[in-house]
Amino acid sequence: MIALVVSFSQVLDVTNNLGQEIKKNKYILVNYCDTKNKFCNILKPKYDELAVQMESSQFVIAFIDCSLNKDSCKNNEVNNYPTLNLYISGKLVEEYNFGPKEVVDIKKWLQAWDGKEL
Repeated sequence: MIALVVSFSQVLDVTNNLGQEIKKNKYILVNYCDTKNKFCNILKPKYDELAVQMESSQFVIAFIDCSLNKDSCKNNEVNNYPTLNLYISGKLVEEYNFGPKEVVDIKKWLQAWDGKEL
């Protein structure tokens, strides 16, 4: 018997439609990354797990590949990878830079924003 394992990421790829998704979703966390960057690759499995854990929340967990869309990353003043920016109602509210990028820490930070209006 052969087992087939199919994995679908819960992370929304916004490489080609970042602006639309920021406007469309009330709460969206965007991971600005370059897929060739070592630190982005270290974060990826953690970010995927965060998306799974946050699936039933109102937060959209998204990703943009800055190697494919340099203009969007530049326009959002992203200078380092990975950069995690939280947008609420279309506005940047905060960049996550509170130490280690572990699932539990990012999730706790997001939950502190839950229900906040701008």
